[in-house]
Amino acid sequence: MSYQKDRDEFIGVIVQECNAGRDRNHAVSDAGVNLARLILRNAATMQRLAERACSVEMSERQATREEKQDAACQARIEAACKPWGIVPTFNGDPRGAVVKLILPSGRWNSWGGKEDGFCVPTR
Repeated sequence: MSYQKDRDEFIGVIVQECNAGRDRNHAVSDAGVNLARLILRNAATMQRLAERACSVEMSERQATREEKQDAACQARIEAACKPWGIVPTFNGDPRGAVVKLILPSGRWNSWGGKEDGFCVPTR
């Protein structure tokens, strides 16, 4: 599957999760799309940092800076997901999904099943 297709599916799933609690008379907002974009953007940064950590020897200063950047991305994702009841999990191994989400609906697409969550696509 192409990244674009994975990305579109991911945005659709997040929009559905955000709109699941709304009644039919309540207007649908852009909140789901904005949440999905924030998660995608920060997950891409985390993926890049994880790949770099595995392939490049860094000085202690560089490693510390990148660890802080990774922690900031994690904090942004956690804060954005909390109001929606979405629980992010993080994996520093770049060979798989660095960010997975445990969705309120229980929807999942990972090899680990429902407990492992929904993978956030990155390039």
